[in-house]
Amino acid sequence: GAVRVGYAGDTFNLYGGTIIGNKSGNYGSCICCDSASTVNIYGGIITGNTATSTTGSRSAAIYVVSATVKLSGKTVI
Repeated sequence: GAVRVGYAGDTFNLYGGTIIGNKSGNYGSCICCDSASTVNIYGGIITGNTATSTTGSRSAAIYVVSATVKLSGKTVI
């Protein structure tokens, strides 16, 4: 994926801009966050990304497991 936030205490902050054109396969996502990590999106756009899975799991624009995602401001997904 475009962004991986995968360890306890890790934080990713998006203050604007665009995440576009990312392509990921099995277990893919544009933003993947797990294991007590945090993603804060204070504005910005996530669009035009492709996440496919032949196993039927873990493919999404934002994939979250045991993590925190906060969206605020003008955020488009």
